[in-house]
Amino acid sequence: MKTIISTLPGITDIYIIDASDLPARVDLWCIIRRPVPILTRLTPIPWTDTPTCNLTQERINTGIKQTALLTFKTPAPLPYHKNPAFVIRTPDGNTYLIGSRERPHPTIHTTQTTGAPAADPAALTHTITHKALRTLIPCHIP
Repeated sequence: MKTIISTLPGITDIYIIDASDLPARVDLWCIIRRPVPILTRLTPIPWTDTPTCNLTQERINTGIKQTALLTFKTPAPLPYHKNPAFVIRTPDGNTYLIGSRERPHPTIHTTQTTGAPAADPAALTHTITHKALRTLIPCHIP
């Protein structure tokens, strides 16, 4: 079992969307190398600090399993969606989707922290994990 870890070079924008508005089987769009069209309203997430996104590929008996890990800090809670998905934009203009309409859905782990007395502000740290056949899927925002 070989594991490959990739890191996006930077993140300029993070959006949250309702995954029920996505096309079916976005993982298959990735396999045939077609960007998924995002035809729903994007809600921008104001973040602080530097967000990170890692993709881990692991070869298992039945093929490849991917895990995307997105971590960022916000001053306020995330907008509520029953089935959230996330769109991230990189400095070179590429956009990626984390999540899908079908299961498995991304898991969101939120931690509230208080900053140092003279330096950092209080913030919520969000860690989004998505494990699927394909994740961190290239997408297109018209």
